[in-house]
Amino acid sequence: RMSLEKFEEAFVDLRKSLQIARAQQGDNNNKTVAQMLCHLACLYFEKGELFAAQATFQDALDIYRKVWKKEQENSATKARDALMLQLTDTLCNIGSILN
Repeated sequence: RMSLEKFEEAFVDLRKSLQIARAQQGDNNNKTVAQMLCHLACLYFEKGELFAAQATFQDALDIYRKVWKKEQENSATKARDALMLQLTDTLCNIGSILN
């Protein structure tokens, strides 16, 4: 829907998906929720709502950092590498907004 510039429909879909993910996971501090927040932030960015995009990326980054601390203790290198990639992508997205 984003590619068709149906932003309002995309917002509704993403928010509903985020609500479902939060309900199923039982914890907001997980990668799925952070990924969905990043998608939502990208949609805000595409629509030109930079403050909302930055705040939403920051929420995702906060979750990624919490997950990173948990993953450090009990995860395989491959999982940590994937998480680090997501974390750094989110930081880059925030940097793009600030520039």
